[in-house]
Amino acid sequence: MKKLILIILSLLLISMYGCAKRQTQTSFDSSSTSRVVEKPKPKYAEVTVVRDDFQKKTTFTGNSVDGQSVDGLSADGLSMNILLSGSKVDTYPNVDAVVQIYVSSHYKSKDWRSYETAYDSDGTRYETVHISHDASSCSERGCIFIEVIGIAITKQYLESHKDKEMKFQISGKGGKEVFSIPPEYTKVFLDAIK
Repeated sequence: MKKLILIILSLLLISMYGCAKRQTQTSFDSSSTSRVVEKPKPKYAEVTVVRDDFQKKTTFTGNSVDGQSVDGLSADGLSMNILLSGSKVDTYPNVDAVVQIYVSSHYKSKDWRSYETAYDSDGTRYETVHISHDASSCSERGCIFIEVIGIAITKQYLESHKDKEMKFQISGKGGKEVFSIPPEYTKVFLDAIK
């Protein structure tokens, strides 16, 4: 039953995947009294909150921490987009928000990586959910692949990482990669789901 609820909530969260908004923050440039400089907010500085009064559910989606690359943008074009998403259902008031890390991995290869497992830097294994995959621009040298997975985590795990970076390794039959989530992102997301 717990897995069924997790799968249903994961599917509902998928619909929120592309809803992240970008904003700018205005700040005063002290070197010139006649100029205002537009500074972009950090990409993780906002969490979109959507309330569904019919389903009695609130969904939280953090902005994407775009373009994390492994060892820079390498020859295989590897990059990842990471975001946190969660939901809380009114009918379970004593249950914390269900939280999932969405990982969209983009890479060039001759075969799928088929990510199946996720481990954090403490060696703890986390359940992953395959969300989607796509291939394009194929040639004799390979294709550009996109794999999207979800990693279920708890609010308590987020609380324990509000002052330190979360680091995960995802792996599958075709390779493994490491990504991280800065503590500033975690703090902003925690403030939204309290």
